[in-house]
Amino acid sequence: MSSPSVTERSRIPTTGMRGGLGRTLLTAFLVLAIVPLSTISWYAARRERRDIQREVTAKLSSVATMMETQVSQWVDGRIAGLALLAALPTTQGSTSALTTNAAEASTARDVLHAELNALLAQDPTFRRLAVFDGEGRVLVSTDPQTEDPPPTQRISLDLSDDAELIILQRITGPGDTALGSLVGWVNLDDLAHILRTVDGLGQTGDIYLVDANGAGLPQRRAVAGPGIGAAMAGDNGEGLHENYAGIPVIGVYRWMPELGIVLVAEQAQEEAFAATDTVTAAVVGATLAVALATAVIAAIVTRQITRPIVQLTESAVHIAEGDMEQRVPVASRDEIGILAYVFNRMASELKSLYDDLEGK
Repeated sequence: MSSPSVTERSRIPTTGMRGGLGRTLLTAFLVLAIVPLSTISWYAARRERRDIQREVTAKLSSVATMMETQVSQWVDGRIAGLALLAALPTTQGSTSALTTNAAEASTARDVLHAELNALLAQDPTFRRLAVFDGEGRVLVSTDPQTEDPPPTQRISLDLSDDAELIILQRITGPGDTALGSLVGWVNLDDLAHILRTVDGLGQTGDIYLVDANGAGLPQRRAVAGPGIGAAMAGDNGEGLHENYAGIPVIGVYRWMPELGIVLVAEQAQEEAFAATDTVTAAVVGATLAVALATAVIAAIVTRQITRPIVQLTESAVHIAEGDMEQRVPVASRDEIGILAYVFNRMASELKSLYDDLEGK
């Protein structure tokens, strides 16, 4: 009885089977290593970003509070100057004389003019000063060429091209009788300089004021943004926004009702989160390095595990195709070694049985 040839047998379909177990184990190793590392890295980066945002927001809030106080004090200083001048007996008497005593009008006008010029010399932030009567007519002005009507509000702020603050101070006589009003037009260049020189905002930090018309100081042009709009409605806020220049920023927005303006303190997100980006890059690099090391180790371990299994598989395929001389080296005393020993014993018994059948 002759041994059947390979062509007389149905061949075992081994195409595509080789290496499948190794790829599965290697994939499992990589998934178990990369997924937890990636999750931890993502969480750490997110938490670091939130912590930095809170830190920057607290810093901007502190600067905004300081600047809010400074702006109010600056405006109060101009108001105090006008209030002091309006309360002087000479101012009250001269204003009354201009409206009720034509004979003393010339002297009264000279006295008021001298007092107005003295205040201009004392406080150069005032562009001009004027005294109006109860009907809104100019009695005395340091700039006779200008005939602007008196404002209707005590404080008016315009931050456009000719940025100025207009302050109205009532002039009263005995018994709180209304005699007229003292109006000062204040140059905001000093205030703009204060805003430009604020420290603690980083290289890209910016702090500015926005009036009801959307004009900004020191920009002196229209500015807008979601945070500014919310503050205009009277809500103080903070958060991540794009500013008027389209730059993503961390911003703090304060409504100043006494002046009718919004105080804005911002810092570019790129600068604020630069440290986070560096940490994130380092974490990503470490994750990739660990993944590479894991891949190398996993490949070695997988090869050690799958090599004897592959040898067993190939030997079994050869035996199924008629090669009864196949044996597998026993290289270990673990389960795979025991399996190899048992396989060799079964192959030997199978060959003996086959030889006996062939001899019969």
